Amino acid sequence: MKIIILLLFVVAVFGRGYFPSDALYWSVYFLMFVMVTLLWFAMFWVSVKRAEKVLGKAPDTSFFVGKVAPDVRDDLQRGRMCFADGRVVLVGRRQDGSFGELWSVAVSGIKSVGFGTVAGVRKGFTVHTDNGNVSFTNLKIFKNRDLLYKALGWDIKEEG
Repeated sequence: MKIIILLLFVVAVFGRGYFPSDALYWSVYFLMFVMVTLLWFAMFWVSVKRAEKVLGKAPDTSFFVGKVAPDVRDDLQRGRMCFADGRVVLVGRRQDGSFGELWSVAVSGIKSVGFGTVAGVRKGFTVHTDNGNVSFTNLKIFKNRDLLYKALGWDIKEEG
C-alpha cells in the first residue's frame, strides 16, 4: 500500500501534462487521500471488538489514544485505552503486527492525572503512578476531563 501511495504521489507531481482532463488529474489526489486514510487505519486503529478479544471481555470504557514514548522524538504508540476490572490497559499493535497489551496499570496504582501539553504541541494527559509517569495524547479527554475521571471511577468534577 505504501508503494501505491508513493506511485500516486509521483504521478500527481510529475504527470500533470499527461492527463486528458483536470477531473482525472485531481482524482489522483483523491485516491491518494483514500489510500493514506486506509493505511492509517491498517497501521494504527484498534477497534473496541479487537480490544475485547485481547482483554477477554468488553471494556467498560475505552478511548483511542497515543502513548508518548520516553524519548519524545520517537513516534507515538497508538492504541485503545481500555478500562476494565480495575485496570487501565493500552491495547495496540505490537512490533510483530499482532495485537496485545502495550501498557497496563491497576487503577489503584494511579496516584494522580495531569492535563496539558504532552508532546510538542499535542494536548493530552499524564498518568502518575508508583512506577513513574506515562503521557497520552487525546484532545477529547483534554477538553472533557470528566470522561477520564468517570472511567477511573473517581468522583471528581472539573469546574469552568
